[in-house]
Amino acid sequence: DYGCFFGAGAFLSTPSDLMRLASAMIRPKAHTTRTRLLKDETIELFQTPLRLESGASTGFALGWKVDTIPLAGAQVRVVRHRGSFIGGYSSLSLFPDHGLAVAAISSVAHTPRVDSYSLEVADAFIR
Repeated sequence: DYGCFFGAGAFLSTPSDLMRLASAMIRPKAHTTRTRLLKDETIELFQTPLRLESGASTGFALGWKVDTIPLAGAQVRVVRHRGSFIGGYSSLSLFPDHGLAVAAISSVAHTPRVDSYSLEVADAFIR
């Protein structure tokens, strides 16, 4: 039973469904109140890193890694979840300040190229 791993290891989904989730996290105002998947407060929790008692950032926001990375010649904020599990690899990268998301999935486990491919795609769109 691998049920205890599903929330932490990776996404077990399709790229299309991951993009639906990303759309709800990036453009919640585009959805009517009735069709909204996530509340603004929930989205903020997913995109704001938790802090230790010392005040230092953990870099993680409820399972999402929050980074600032060099992309398209500038520092860009990215919120992402990625990983591999049961023979596959998935990566969902959100660029909320640019209204952009990239979902990539591989049927081969431990494929680091999937994540770098996601960043190459984002770079092309942000340029």
